[in-house]
Amino acid sequence: MVPPGTQLIFRFERRGDGWAEEILPHLVVEQRPLEPKKKRVYSRPDPWKEGSLECYLVDLGVPPEDVDRVVTQAVAWGINPIKRSLINWQLPALAFAVAWRVTPGGRSLIDRRRRSRVERNVRLVVEHLELECKVPFGPKGIAAILARCPEIMLCKPTTNDRWDRRAVELGAYLLRHGHCNVPEDWVENPELGLWVKRQRIARAAGQLSDERLSILQSMGFAFGEVAQLTEEWEHRFDQLVDWMLWHNENQQPFSWLGVDWGARGGITARELALWTTLQREYRDRGLLPGEALSRFEAIGVQWDNAADSTPAERRWMAWFGRLLHLIERHNPLLHQPRRNQVLQGRPKMGRPRGSTNAARGVGGGADAPDAGAPSSGELATVEENLGGSLAGDESDDEEHPAAVRRGSAAVAAARLRLQEEMGARRAALAAADLRAEPGLRFWLERQRRRWRKQELPSELALMLQLSGVQLDSYSAVEWRAVAHTAAALLQGSEISWDPSSQAAQRQRAQQAQQQQQAVQEAAWQQAQDSGDAADAPVASPLPPPQRPSPAAQLQPAGSARLRAARWVQTQQALLAEGKLSQAQLCYMAFLGITWVLSEEVVLMPEPAWQGWCAQLEAAPRPLQRHGELWEWLQHQRGLHALGWLPARRQRALAALQVDLSTFDRSPEDSEWDRQLTQLLAFKAEHGHCRLPPAAAATDAAAAAAARRWAPLAAWLAEQHRCAAAGRLPPPRAAQLAAIGAAPAAGAAAATPPPPPAAAATAQAG
Repeated sequence: MVPPGTQLIFRFERRGDGWAEEILPHLVVEQRPLEPKKKRVYSRPDPWKEGSLECYLVDLGVPPEDVDRVVTQAVAWGINPIKRSLINWQLPALAFAVAWRVTPGGRSLIDRRRRSRVERNVRLVVEHLELECKVPFGPKGIAAILARCPEIMLCKPTTNDRWDRRAVELGAYLLRHGHCNVPEDWVENPELGLWVKRQRIARAAGQLSDERLSILQSMGFAFGEVAQLTEEWEHRFDQLVDWMLWHNENQQPFSWLGVDWGARGGITARELALWTTLQREYRDRGLLPGEALSRFEAIGVQWDNAADSTPAERRWMAWFGRLLHLIERHNPLLHQPRRNQVLQGRPKMGRPRGSTNAARGVGGGADAPDAGAPSSGELATVEENLGGSLAGDESDDEEHPAAVRRGSAAVAAARLRLQEEMGARRAALAAADLRAEPGLRFWLERQRRRWRKQELPSELALMLQLSGVQLDSYSAVEWRAVAHTAAALLQGSEISWDPSSQAAQRQRAQQAQQQQQAVQEAAWQQAQDSGDAADAPVASPLPPPQRPSPAAQLQPAGSARLRAARWVQTQQALLAEGKLSQAQLCYMAFLGITWVLSEEVVLMPEPAWQGWCAQLEAAPRPLQRHGELWEWLQHQRGLHALGWLPARRQRALAALQVDLSTFDRSPEDSEWDRQLTQLLAFKAEHGHCRLPPAAAATDAAAAAAARRWAPLAAWLAEQHRCAAAGRLPPPRAAQLAAIGAAPAAGAAAATPPPPPAAAATAQAG
């Protein structure tokens, strides 16, 4: 046994000297005490000596606790994106664990050449930021740039190093604007915008070095504007090849422009047309990678020579490509990892049907949600087209029920994916600045005007819908507000919209104004405390702006006549496409303006119109109120208010001594509108028009509510009795029926008139 703390030493010895030395050695065993092993001490220079990089960063304003992170990210050897993110998240231990090289002591291996380079260039970077970029010293100036992107200290912004100089200027732009998307026509530095565009092109072509790519990535540079050969791109290219093969096999003409693809392949072909148009726009802007260009040329793409299309179609698709490029630049789904992973719910190019319901167009209206999600009408159109392009062979589905279930799941997944993409495109279009593309805003408004006048082909309307354009841009709140404006213009209606909602809107606007004023005061106070006089907007907080009225907040810009005309044309287009909801029709009937949807009234032929004029000339004056001739004359006044009555017809009516500037309204009509306003407020509050009788009140609150609505209940009961006796004009009966206040069948006729004392508490049918 060897005692603890000792060790046995075995060695061979040969005894003797000279000629007497033994030939065979002897084994000698010795026992020695263990000597303590000396640990290797790694030398580490003190980085905090005077004049070092760390001290210089502290003098610039970098917090001392962040100096190690900044220096490590700038000079550490082998920084990869994972390690950089961990360093930024203040997790240095995990960052060292994923580093490519670490010292035996566990520290990240420092590239001494990079450190020497940083020590030489950091002062040049600071000088360029101060003199050329006008960035002040301090924690919110130069120090903030170096702390956010430390690798910028590797740049040498001299006259000969143009790339490094632009990279430092991009860091200054990032500090001021919070992003690196410099416009190409930026007034302060136009060359910087062009340089940013060239970096995206170089990245797509694989000509950007690892170091420069790392510097740009540390600043959060977005390379998404250039077409990337991702899984999404590969899937679309395969779809395009299948689409071409189907046309060749069936001897169908193939057009590279993509205008008529949706008529053959439904929603999937339209999406493919959008993608192909975007690739054409990338190619025209020089943003398509060389590999993508060679693959398109291999399948015989025709970028500009579309002989089977008209010049108008080519011009339309050129503008549409500019719109898609603008949307894609701001698409929030563009930078999500899901677009580079295996795609779920992606339909293949199925066999195109002979025809799709192309006459159906874009939905929306009063029940449509705000921008960001497709409306119910649009999703209905999507479902119809998905069924036509993704269902595949129906005979196989009948023989295999399992295939039906799998197909239904695929259609549902594709529908959800399409809904997500359409919402992202709408959000991107709302966030984009249309002024970046001169003329695009006017072109888009012109397409909306063509759609309202039903002059835009349905295929083009569907392509605009898929790209995220809302042709019917009215939300539920705006729809109702403009509907009341149109009713007042078309027939002098005095029905106001939901007083309780207007009060709530007024309260929300007041709260938003108070919050905005508080933010302005806080920003001004912070600028004064920090001593940055240039950052302070004014010497004192700005006075609050004049608050507009709630009706003005809900109305779009423009005159009342133009707003009403656009709204009426939108409803006519929706009705022609079958996308006007039943709720919208009922609301228009409640306002009494459904006649504007009739072509027989708005576009009345000349012989029929002359016949009405002859009846008007022969009829005694004044006309019988709410009669057919009286209603026709009111419609002519409404068309004149919209500016839709031809001058020749205006002169004909003026010859018959008809005043088109005012509507034939009486105090009874004003009282009728006032009661309908109260009835609308009651329905908005309770969700129905069943007014409570005072006798049915069970507590004090119910009795107070019954007393509040007692005059309205008595008025409504009187209208029910008039309807039962046949004394209520049909237009007014239609208004009550549209809001849900029509009497029950036979209820009003069977109930005798209540005595005068009980008239205030009569219950509506």
